[in-house]
Amino acid sequence: MHLKPICKVAHDQIIKGICPWCDTELSSNDSPQLAAASRTGNSQWNITAMDASLEQEDAEVRSTISNIMIEQGPIIEAAIPLLAKALEDDAEEVRRLTENALSSLGRDLLAEDVQRFEDQVQSSPHVLALRILLLAHYFIGQRASPAARDARYQHVLWIIQNAPDSHTAGNPDACILKRQNEEGYAETKSLWLEQVQRQPSNARIAGNAAKFFILNDKRKSEEFFQKAKVLEPENPDWPKHLGHLYSLLTRGKDAHAADEAKLALQELKASEKVRLKSNDSLVNAESDFAEEDLLGRINALPDLAKAALDAGEFEEARRYASELLTLTRSEDIPKYFREDGNAIHYSNLVLGRCELREGNIEQAKKHLIASGQTKGSPNLNSFGPNMSLAKDLLENGEQEVVIKFFELCRVFWESHADNLQEWSEQVQQGEIPHFGANLHY
Repeated sequence: MHLKPICKVAHDQIIKGICPWCDTELSSNDSPQLAAASRTGNSQWNITAMDASLEQEDAEVRSTISNIMIEQGPIIEAAIPLLAKALEDDAEEVRRLTENALSSLGRDLLAEDVQRFEDQVQSSPHVLALRILLLAHYFIGQRASPAARDARYQHVLWIIQNAPDSHTAGNPDACILKRQNEEGYAETKSLWLEQVQRQPSNARIAGNAAKFFILNDKRKSEEFFQKAKVLEPENPDWPKHLGHLYSLLTRGKDAHAADEAKLALQELKASEKVRLKSNDSLVNAESDFAEEDLLGRINALPDLAKAALDAGEFEEARRYASELLTLTRSEDIPKYFREDGNAIHYSNLVLGRCELREGNIEQAKKHLIASGQTKGSPNLNSFGPNMSLAKDLLENGEQEVVIKFFELCRVFWESHADNLQEWSEQVQQGEIPHFGANLHY
């Protein structure tokens, strides 16, 4: 049997149970020095083998630390020392996956776990791992009580002061919004400015500061993203983040919105150019690498297509959207990644708006329905679908197709069925709903 690279490692780490990646049932007679049950209780992990994998020279092997975040992963007490060790890995990608694993685990913490880890955090040798874990928990539960909000704030302060170049420092878990906590925002703002000044050549710190300011002070965010871009011109992340920032600035629809839209497209194109350049050596290599490049392109194209549309570059937008639709159905990518939820939704959204601009209402209606026939994605399932094409069609008197589109969206946007019902009722009454942020997602 041909095993995926991750399975070759995972099979050595599972004493008893089912491989989460290939569904192979495993059983070993080995007696590891240290073993742990899974969180689901139906498998057992070889902690000794997992620890040994973090010593391997191959970063791909060390990246299997991400196995910990899956539902069948080892119990959290066994996971934390492994994750703490991986946080010190030389490879940024391994550290990023580790922080993602901690955040994922933190969102599922029980109340008794939270208190136990809070009691340990001051004296634990795994302090960074515990704080990332707890911060993720409080991001979800911060509104539960003033005590929870204060605990979260203290962890945010610690992360900015002690791990400003961590991925967690730049994600929403560590963000303080001025409109919600003006005093706390002032303190954390001061800390970020101090960190950037103290380490002026650290692009990650500049970039994390930019992410902190993105919802509070967009021009300060722009300044720091530009700084990170200068410090790391070969990193596609910085122009990508700048492109997203400029896209946010177009939402005000003021006199500068058109200029911001063009800047957004310019930066996103620059990001993709850098990404493709860094992958030049991979394009003609083994199929796994070519496959990785295609998946990266699929992830980049939705933003490029939407940005081109906003910038008024309609033919360019159509090219990006058409390429996206073709790639996501290609047999050159694994079956699991085909018909990507975002790809189906946003490619049809952009194609439909391009058709409508040319007066092809019937084609635009077909694309609206196709954009709703998506399996969803984390962002679509949470924030919901983009309603700009639906709004355009309503302005052209096409109520029936929009109501059908709402029904399709119920499949993946279950958490906001009430919104869809309210909008349907408004459309039936001849009104155009106020879609708010769903015109931009």
